[in-house]
Amino acid sequence: MKIGFLLLTGLFNLSSAAAQSLRYSISQPYAGLSAYSREQIDALSFTGNQAALAQTEHAGIGVFGERRFMLKETSVYTLGAAFPTRLGNFGVQLNYAGFKNFNENKIGLAYARKLGKMIDVGVQFNYYSYRVPAYGNASSINFEIGAMMHLTNKLNAGIHVYNPVGGNINKDKAEKLASSYKLGFGYDASDKFLSGQK
Repeated sequence: MKIGFLLLTGLFNLSSAAAQSLRYSISQPYAGLSAYSREQIDALSFTGNQAALAQTEHAGIGVFGERRFMLKETSVYTLGAAFPTRLGNFGVQLNYAGFKNFNENKIGLAYARKLGKMIDVGVQFNYYSYRVPAYGNASSINFEIGAMMHLTNKLNAGIHVYNPVGGNINKDKAEKLASSYKLGFGYDASDKFLSGQK
């Protein structure tokens, strides 16, 4: 019984074991948590895992914004748009974080499709840049990929990889763009309640 409790506790605390940091806002990952649901897919789901875009049945646009501590310097905004087609589904993601003296931007174009009843795959190509007026600008092109497995009608699991090949962000190659690997799962207890972890 104790081992089962420890395993369950460890499973829900995996998100605190980070090997490297990326600049996400505190609540931004929750906008994409619906990626691991079949019942609650929305226009921002693919921002958590591009494979979720394959389950989109209707075109839509989603907007997310956060201003932590009510400071404009900590503002984060995300816009996601999803477009289903017969050849697969497409998505557009725009991110902006920061203020006039330091800001980061990401523009992404995503594509996803179903590979049978149990597996969905997706890919997104990004143009990432940051701007510091006193020091200059830097940018990079990268990609991210995701896969989803529908283990049952209610249980879904997935993997998401951001920038798997690394790469440099500026011309003198002094700064590297981080890579990120995430696993996630979701359980649709009902059409109104999702339990998940990523």
